[in-house]
Amino acid sequence: MKQLIELNNKLTNDGLAVLKSFGELNVKATEAFVAQQKEATEKLAATAKQNAEKLSAVKDPKVFLELQSEMLQDSMAAAMDFWKTASSTAESNSAAYKKLSDESLKTAKSNLEEVVKTAKETAETATAEVKKATETATASVKKAAKAA
Repeated sequence: MKQLIELNNKLTNDGLAVLKSFGELNVKATEAFVAQQKEATEKLAATAKQNAEKLSAVKDPKVFLELQSEMLQDSMAAAMDFWKTASSTAESNSAAYKKLSDESLKTAKSNLEEVVKTAKETAETATAEVKKATETATASVKKAAKAA
Protein backbone atom coordinates (compact mmCIF):
# COMPACT_ATOMS: atom_id res chain seq x y z
CA MET A 1 0.00 0.00 0.00
CA LYS A 2 2.86 2.35 0.85
CA GLN A 3 4.31 1.73 -2.61
CA LEU A 4 1.01 2.73 -4.22
CA ILE A 5 0.81 5.92 -2.17
CA GLU A 6 4.39 6.83 -3.09
CA LEU A 7 3.68 6.11 -6.74
CA ASN A 8 0.54 8.26 -6.62
CA ASN A 9 2.56 11.09 -5.07
CA LYS A 10 5.20 10.74 -7.80
CA LEU A 11 2.57 10.83 -10.54
CA THR A 12 0.97 13.91 -8.99
CA ASN A 13 4.30 15.70 -8.57
CA ASP A 14 5.42 14.84 -12.10
CA GLY A 15 2.12 16.09 -13.51
CA LEU A 16 2.41 19.31 -11.53
CA ALA A 17 6.00 19.79 -12.72
CA VAL A 18 4.86 19.46 -16.34
CA LEU A 19 2.05 21.99 -15.83
CA LYS A 20 4.47 24.36 -14.13
CA SER A 21 7.00 24.02 -16.98
CA PHE A 22 4.34 24.70 -19.61
CA GLY A 23 3.13 27.68 -17.57
CA GLU A 24 6.65 29.11 -17.35
CA LEU A 25 7.10 28.59 -21.09
CA ASN A 26 3.79 30.35 -21.76
CA VAL A 27 4.88 33.30 -19.61
CA LYS A 28 8.22 33.58 -21.45
CA ALA A 29 6.52 33.41 -24.83
CA THR A 30 3.95 36.03 -23.83
CA GLU A 31 6.65 38.32 -22.44
CA ALA A 32 8.60 38.04 -25.70
CA PHE A 33 5.54 38.83 -27.82
CA VAL A 34 4.53 41.74 -25.58
CA ALA A 35 8.06 43.19 -25.73
CA GLN A 36 8.03 42.90 -29.52
CA GLN A 37 4.62 44.51 -29.72
CA LYS A 38 5.74 47.35 -27.44
CA GLU A 39 8.84 47.98 -29.54
CA ALA A 40 6.84 47.93 -32.78
CA THR A 41 4.22 50.30 -31.35
CA GLU A 42 6.85 52.73 -30.11
CA LYS A 43 8.58 52.71 -33.50
CA LEU A 44 5.25 53.17 -35.27
CA ALA A 45 4.32 56.14 -33.07
CA ALA A 46 7.70 57.81 -33.59
CA THR A 47 7.59 57.19 -37.34
CA ALA A 48 4.01 58.49 -37.59
CA LYS A 49 5.03 61.70 -35.83
CA GLN A 50 8.04 62.17 -38.11
CA ASN A 51 5.96 61.42 -41.18
CA ALA A 52 3.28 63.90 -40.14
CA GLU A 53 5.93 66.59 -39.67
CA LYS A 54 7.51 65.82 -43.04
CA LEU A 55 4.18 65.79 -44.86
CA SER A 56 2.98 69.00 -43.24
CA ALA A 57 6.12 70.81 -44.43
CA VAL A 58 5.62 69.81 -48.08
CA LYS A 59 4.04 72.42 -50.38
CA ASP A 60 4.29 70.61 -53.71
CA PRO A 61 1.57 67.96 -54.35
CA LYS A 62 3.95 65.83 -56.44
CA VAL A 63 6.55 65.77 -53.65
CA PHE A 64 3.74 65.05 -51.19
CA LEU A 65 2.63 61.96 -53.15
CA GLU A 66 6.22 60.75 -53.61
CA LEU A 67 6.85 61.14 -49.89
CA GLN A 68 3.63 59.27 -49.11
CA SER A 69 4.68 56.43 -51.40
CA GLU A 70 8.10 56.26 -49.76
CA MET A 71 6.49 56.24 -46.31
CA LEU A 72 4.13 53.44 -47.35
CA GLN A 73 7.06 51.34 -48.54
CA ASP A 74 8.91 51.99 -45.27
CA SER A 75 5.79 51.03 -43.32
CA MET A 76 5.44 47.79 -45.26
CA ALA A 77 9.11 46.95 -44.64
CA ALA A 78 8.67 47.66 -40.91
CA ALA A 79 5.56 45.45 -40.81
CA MET A 80 7.44 42.62 -42.54
CA ASP A 81 10.32 42.95 -40.06
CA PHE A 82 7.85 42.78 -37.18
CA TRP A 83 6.22 39.63 -38.57
CA LYS A 84 9.60 38.02 -39.23
CA THR A 85 10.60 38.65 -35.61
CA ALA A 86 7.26 37.36 -34.32
CA SER A 87 7.53 34.31 -36.56
CA SER A 88 11.03 33.60 -35.30
CA THR A 89 9.83 33.86 -31.71
CA ALA A 90 6.91 31.54 -32.44
CA GLU A 91 9.24 29.03 -34.12
CA SER A 92 11.61 29.14 -31.15
CA ASN A 93 8.74 28.61 -28.73
CA SER A 94 7.39 25.79 -30.86
CA ALA A 95 10.70 23.97 -30.50
CA ALA A 96 10.64 24.53 -26.75
CA TYR A 97 7.05 23.24 -26.53
CA LYS A 98 7.98 20.16 -28.56
CA LYS A 99 10.99 19.44 -26.35
CA LEU A 100 8.90 19.83 -23.20
CA SER A 101 6.14 17.66 -24.67
CA ASP A 102 8.64 14.94 -25.59
CA GLU A 103 10.13 15.00 -22.08
CA SER A 104 6.64 14.89 -20.55
CA LEU A 105 5.67 11.91 -22.68
CA LYS A 106 8.87 10.10 -21.71
CA THR A 107 8.11 10.71 -18.03
CA ALA A 108 4.49 9.65 -18.49
CA LYS A 109 5.58 6.43 -20.21
CA SER A 110 8.01 5.66 -17.40
CA ASN A 111 5.31 6.37 -14.82
CA LEU A 112 2.82 4.17 -16.65
CA GLU A 113 5.34 1.33 -16.73
CA GLU A 114 5.83 1.78 -12.99
CA VAL A 115 2.05 1.72 -12.42
CA VAL A 116 1.76 -1.53 -14.39
CA LYS A 117 4.69 -3.08 -12.52
CA THR A 118 3.32 -2.00 -9.15
CA ALA A 119 -0.19 -3.20 -10.01
CA LYS A 120 1.20 -6.57 -11.06
CA GLU A 121 3.27 -6.89 -7.88
CA THR A 122 0.29 -5.84 -5.76
CA ALA A 123 -1.97 -8.33 -7.53
CA GLU A 124 0.60 -11.11 -7.09
CA THR A 125 1.00 -10.28 -3.40
CA ALA A 126 -2.77 -10.14 -2.89
CA THR A 127 -3.22 -13.44 -4.75
CA ALA A 128 -0.54 -15.08 -2.62
CA GLU A 129 -2.19 -13.76 0.56
CA VAL A 130 -5.62 -15.01 -0.53
CA LYS A 131 -4.12 -18.40 -1.41
CA LYS A 132 -2.38 -18.57 1.97
CA ALA A 133 -5.59 -17.58 3.77
CA THR A 134 -7.54 -20.20 1.79
CA GLU A 135 -5.00 -22.88 2.63
CA THR A 136 -5.06 -21.91 6.30
CA ALA A 137 -8.86 -21.93 6.34
CA THR A 138 -8.97 -25.30 4.53
CA ALA A 139 -6.46 -26.77 6.98
CA SER A 140 -8.49 -25.42 9.91
CA VAL A 141 -11.71 -26.88 8.51
CA LYS A 142 -10.02 -30.28 7.98
CA LYS A 143 -8.54 -30.16 11.47
CA ALA A 144 -11.93 -29.30 12.94
CA ALA A 145 -13.56 -32.10 10.94
CA LYS A 146 -11.04 -34.63 12.24
CA ALA A 147 -11.55 -33.43 15.78
CA ALA A 148 -15.29 -33.83 15.51
